[in-house]
Amino acid sequence: YPEQSPEISRVLGYVMFADLRGFSNWALSVEPEQVSEVYDVLSGSVVQMMKDYPYSYWKLLGDGIMLVWEVDQDEDVAVDNAIGAAYELHKKYWYFRKESVSQVPEGFGIAITGGHFTKYESSTFFE
Repeated sequence: YPEQSPEISRVLGYVMFADLRGFSNWALSVEPEQVSEVYDVLSGSVVQMMKDYPYSYWKLLGDGIMLVWEVDQDEDVAVDNAIGAAYELHKKYWYFRKESVSQVPEGFGIAITGGHFTKYESSTFFE
């Protein structure tokens, strides 16, 4: 297959990192079904955020997520989406934890950063 060259560009954007605190130790001490419940909340939140706070890219990082908003036109929209997504993630997990009959991790540590960064799309070797 023909090789495609990587695409590299400098973009303006915002990134939200969210890490579920205490997840690793907790996951070792509970049944797999309990871990699955937490992952369902996490992945469900990411899917809903695409609709409510449209992002450009996301990545699952084990017990955390990274969401990226590239600034296309209005920088305020990207900022509002990042902050809104962080709030919604906290809120949804708070309700899940409150209603859970078993012990689950306390919540997320969240950081949002913004500025210029390098966007790199790797080469592909497939049509």
